[in-house]
Amino acid sequence: VKLTDGTTLFPVPFVVGNLVTDQVYIFHRHVTGSVVFSVVDGGSGTAALVIGTAAFNTIQKPAARAATDNVAASLNGAAVVTDTSATMPDPTTTAVFGGRWISDLRYINGYVRRTAIFPLALTDAHLRAITS
Repeated sequence: VKLTDGTTLFPVPFVVGNLVTDQVYIFHRHVTGSVVFSVVDGGSGTAALVIGTAAFNTIQKPAARAATDNVAASLNGAAVVTDTSATMPDPTTTAVFGGRWISDLRYINGYVRRTAIFPLALTDAHLRAITS
């Protein structure tokens, strides 16, 4: 999958969505070392927010919200990064942990300690607070 900036995905630590139809929300580490929250709708990247840089062997706390024209994410309490032009995948009830990205062979590199999906959109302040 190519993201909106033309780059391809790297290791995928957390995916929520439908891997069959290529409609997903992804937290991943880019080849440059950046932590990215991406929204992919039908195989096309509609948002790719670079939310920080991750060092190996360190705990990372990302959080995001996603709605049409309102995507935001924060990493470790840092300033919230936003995108106001994204389309959204169809609703999903599937979460994949430690899986691989479609035909790519890059697996999760670490552990997911805690995951929460909230039934409401978190404010920027909430995103920063829960990742601090």
